[in-house]
Amino acid sequence: MKSLLDLIRWKNVLITGIYQYLLYFFLIKPAFEQAGLSLQLQQHEILLFIFCTICIVICANVINDLFDNEIDKINKPNSPIASGKIRKESALKIYYSFLLLGLLTAIYIAYSIGKIYLVSIYFIMQGLMYLYSHRLKKQGLIGNTVVALSIAFVSIVMIFAEPQLIENDALGNSLAIILGFSGFVFLINLSRELVKDLEDVEGDQSQNLTTFPIKYGKLSAKRLIIFLLILLVLALVAWVALKNDLDFRLKSYPLVILAGPICLAILKIFKAEIKVHYSKVSKLLKFIILLGLVYFYLIVQFYYH
Repeated sequence: MKSLLDLIRWKNVLITGIYQYLLYFFLIKPAFEQAGLSLQLQQHEILLFIFCTICIVICANVINDLFDNEIDKINKPNSPIASGKIRKESALKIYYSFLLLGLLTAIYIAYSIGKIYLVSIYFIMQGLMYLYSHRLKKQGLIGNTVVALSIAFVSIVMIFAEPQLIENDALGNSLAIILGFSGFVFLINLSRELVKDLEDVEGDQSQNLTTFPIKYGKLSAKRLIIFLLILLVLALVAWVALKNDLDFRLKSYPLVILAGPICLAILKIFKAEIKVHYSKVSKLLKFIILLGLVYFYLIVQFYYH
């Protein structure tokens, strides 16, 4: 069971589910009620919508491990497939099972709201994740960007679920929160993907991959990561400056609780030299994402509860 949970990245799956639940029931639903508008999805449909997103995440994790089997024998020898704890055939069965479950769920939701064309989003995301694992991962920064955009899409996809978020000016504040958090998630995950590339240089070189650090050098990769993290700090400062209605606590949080660890990550990546150093930076960036999720919850509580 532990190997299965590790294969699907249960922590990432749990965070995705919790985040989308908070996004819908603590932000979107109250915002619609405050504006006197009706939601497109019923409660059971949004729960299925979250399940559909989780299926995409699970499939992405499994197919990535299948394609990375040989590389992981060097970079992550204890991973479920590389270590032999889960056979390739079993992993494929898991992949196709969740692929089918997600598709059936997507069809049901799209049919229920009378917008069957929305199923295409499921096909696009699953196809993109497969393409990334098979080909785009070898294309350096392009692959990193695709992953970061896909993670940010966990937020943006809610706009497809409730299109009035764009169409109705009364929901402008909730849309700003969704897009703002999506931008935060994109920048920090793009940085983290580059850090992971630095961490995995040895295994990637053995398979002739052209990741950003391999193609342009470790120093250039570190400079790009530092640039992205500085950009993120500046974005946090801009958010606080533009949101004049926030109280002191919500203005202090991004400038101290978020920007502080980000600056620490900048310092650590500047000094990093060996694999274990990059691993620590990657874990720190993941922790910052969790801190961002806490801030998202506080912002939602401030405006809508």
